[in-house]
Amino acid sequence: MARFNTYYTSLEKKLCSMKSCKAVSKVLEQDNLHDLQSIDVLKMLAHKHAIAIYDTGLGKTFLASAIMKMLHNKEHKSKFIMFVTKNQLLQTPYKIKRLTNFDVICTDGTKDSIQNFIGKAMDYDVTLATYSCLASQAFMDFFFEHRNDYNCIIVDEAHKLNNFVTADVGAKLYEIIKKFEYAYALTATPITTDIEQLARLASIFDSETYHDYHGLQMAFKYNSYRISDDPCFFVSRNADAFGRVTAPHGIIVWTDPMPFQIDAEYSELSDLCKGEGATEQAEALAQLIQFNKSNGNERGLVYINRHKVREWVLPFLDEAGITYRCINGKTPNDERQKTLKEFNEEKTVDVVITSVTEALDLDCDYVIFYEFTANIKQMIGRAQRGFTDKDLFVFYIITDKTKEVDYFYNNVYKRCEIASYVLRKDYSEVLDLEDELLEHLTHPEQYVYRGW
Repeated sequence: MARFNTYYTSLEKKLCSMKSCKAVSKVLEQDNLHDLQSIDVLKMLAHKHAIAIYDTGLGKTFLASAIMKMLHNKEHKSKFIMFVTKNQLLQTPYKIKRLTNFDVICTDGTKDSIQNFIGKAMDYDVTLATYSCLASQAFMDFFFEHRNDYNCIIVDEAHKLNNFVTADVGAKLYEIIKKFEYAYALTATPITTDIEQLARLASIFDSETYHDYHGLQMAFKYNSYRISDDPCFFVSRNADAFGRVTAPHGIIVWTDPMPFQIDAEYSELSDLCKGEGATEQAEALAQLIQFNKSNGNERGLVYINRHKVREWVLPFLDEAGITYRCINGKTPNDERQKTLKEFNEEKTVDVVITSVTEALDLDCDYVIFYEFTANIKQMIGRAQRGFTDKDLFVFYIITDKTKEVDYFYNNVYKRCEIASYVLRKDYSEVLDLEDELLEHLTHPEQYVYRGW
């Protein structure tokens, strides 16, 4: 295996200098592809079905756009369908239009949106449809009627749709993909909870080779099969290959427990340790933002998942004089655009508080997890865009001497450990915290919170 990987790396270096690779790099309208992106486009086109596992911010939309351009250059009548999350409808259509000069039509899965789409779709080169469209009979009837008009299907954030056994939407996708000559999955995090997710995804996009996803799951688990064994199907790239070599720095911010938090069960943790009454934690968040700002880290991103937790926290930020904006699943598109401009261009906002882990480009210096998520990499990726190397600090606010420590270890650390093992990706922003976590788990009485 080591010999093969050495050979394959050498082969890629040779490919970078070939005329075909250089031609692919210039296929987009306004931007050139990186040499490695060009190689991966060629690999994906040659294999026809593939999963692109790119670290966040490395240009999965560039890959998709280049593939569409290449197929369109081959057959000018080609049309493309791309399934995305609702959050991606904010920026992705404009990116694809800019990169390809194709006409793009979108539908968010609502009845009116689908009806409008059906009346116009054949006049557009690219369709962007949300996953919810797969549950619409009207959309599916239209899609199967015009199936032969579409040359290629692309599924972004594909890990969200890998449960084809129990989920109706996933089952439909499984059947649809088998009918396409070209089908591609794009994801930064094919494993967020367990190895089975990646195995299922492989079975969806190459049901002939990976029909036994249970067997593939076991092979991944026991290291008898690696994604590098099929490099034209599992097209995986880490940030360091593109020059982004500095890993995010993970830091735990320990807070002292309040009496009612100490014996809280798992089901109560987020309410009692982060929601109403969690004064220590909300104050720690405000102090942490102020600490970063006073040390030159001007702008940050804060992950808070639930509305009632966010409502508890905001008055503490107001009192501390912190300028913030909030983006969640209910935030209107025009408000999102305004917030992105204030944050990225005008730089008049200290932090953006969000539960959205995809489709937001936010140029910032640090990320704070006030609440926790399995989508650690996705969230961090909101702050890491492109190939520019930079220091990024990732803070986790954890309540000491409570089951929140156990929760973080079992549901964040352990899952990142599995993903790192199978995908051969760097999760050091979490995994480097192992010793500290274990010390607090086994000897919590030794530690006293000292504040900022």
